[in-house]
Amino acid sequence: MKKYTIAKNFSKSLIKLLKVVRPDAGTSLPGAIMMKLCPEFIKTESKKITKKTICITGTNGKTTTSGLIASILNELEASIVYNKKGANMPQGIATSFLQNNNENIDYGVFECDEAWLYSLFKSMTADYLLITNLFPDQTERYGGVYSLGKRIKKAIELNPKLSVVINADDPHLLPLIDDNTILFSVEKIKNSIDELKYKTEICTCGEEYRYKKRFYAHLGDYFCKKCKNKHPNAKYKAKVVLSEDKTEIEINGEYAFSTSLLGSYNAYNILSAAVIAIEMGISSEIIQKGFDNYQNEFGRMDKFDVNGKNVIVQLIKNPAGTNQSIKLIKDNFNSKLFIAINDTPADGSDISWLYDTDFEYFKDYPNEIIFSGTKANEIALRFKHAGLSEEQFYVEQNIKKAYKHSINETKSGENLLIMANFTAISQLKKIMKK
Repeated sequence: MKKYTIAKNFSKSLIKLLKVVRPDAGTSLPGAIMMKLCPEFIKTESKKITKKTICITGTNGKTTTSGLIASILNELEASIVYNKKGANMPQGIATSFLQNNNENIDYGVFECDEAWLYSLFKSMTADYLLITNLFPDQTERYGGVYSLGKRIKKAIELNPKLSVVINADDPHLLPLIDDNTILFSVEKIKNSIDELKYKTEICTCGEEYRYKKRFYAHLGDYFCKKCKNKHPNAKYKAKVVLSEDKTEIEINGEYAFSTSLLGSYNAYNILSAAVIAIEMGISSEIIQKGFDNYQNEFGRMDKFDVNGKNVIVQLIKNPAGTNQSIKLIKDNFNSKLFIAINDTPADGSDISWLYDTDFEYFKDYPNEIIFSGTKANEIALRFKHAGLSEEQFYVEQNIKKAYKHSINETKSGENLLIMANFTAISQLKKIMKK
């Protein structure tokens, strides 16, 4: 135990040091060192959670959904361990335990990388696992969606008392559903304008899925004409109303919530967070307060005023999420557009997903487009294939220089729309803070 305490104090000191040297760093390294010194660290610390442990996994929506759940629990004045910065591999979760200063913890809220869930569940048990969706994402690391689903299923099998909460609108999640699964779905989205084209989704039997309703990408009320695969009946069914400044959700005609988060994909995040809270017996009033006090993580449709110029920043990482971002900026064609794409290991080296994204929607875009990041030339080429003119392009790999150019070229009162992937978002955060 003495060795454990020394290692823990050392790792905690490292967090403090990293905050001084690099304020945005230190989300994973201290945890990685602690796990190296004491492999049982997560197992030991997770036993301090006295009430519930909630894990959130899936391709899109993990950070926002876990943030919404944590915000709801904060309204209970509870002590929470939560990997707020989105470091969702075991070392990041270990760091969140190191950042905790409470001997007794009420709740654990952990965003979990899909591919690392099995490893995490070997070290800790959870009460709830929320699975948001599965989209093709960094396929060179994770493989296809059904392969990833098999990994998640193996993780679930490690945790027999786990309550699994699943998005019933995602056919990719069908193999994970059994009689005990808690399902949620969207019945209707009012004012959703989806002009984008999505690729055909294939059932596990090889037949093409058909849809009674399709809300975005492959999410909707689906069925297969060849086999028996179809949309299952959900315990929680939501009706959604989208407007310019808010999203309203009614669940089972019994619960009603409103938030400032926008878009069809955020409707799913709001719904899934509400379902977890309802399952835990939390009142509608507390849930709504949690939604009201929720603060976005950087890059999730963040809006900033920079010298009188409106800057909107959105994380993109796969076709489905990027297409939703395109939808949300459809009315801002009179603004500047800045796209930054890197191909570091954290981003994934395979950027072929750019060709599955509906950038053709911008073919009539009249203004300059700024391309940056390590793959600036490739994304510019993708836009050329989408039908835009090279005369509109400003290509600068250095993100700091590209951002400075884009701000200088944006007039007071205009919008600068920024779409960027993981490491590009991190660079922009540091640049914008300065």
